[in-house]
Amino acid sequence: MKSNLAQFLNNSEKILISRAKNLQQFAATVARSPKLVRQQFAAFKFLIL
Repeated sequence: MKSNLAQFLNNSEKILISRAKNLQQFAATVARSPKLVRQQFAAFKFLIL
């Protein structure tokens, strides 16, 4: 049971880290090209939710 919990937490951490990296890339893209913000945000919402 404990190992399952540890594995779950480890996987959750990896998912959160990858999402944080995606957010950083998204923010950098938005900063470079504001015209794409609406399109990318619409697509990005699906990744977050």
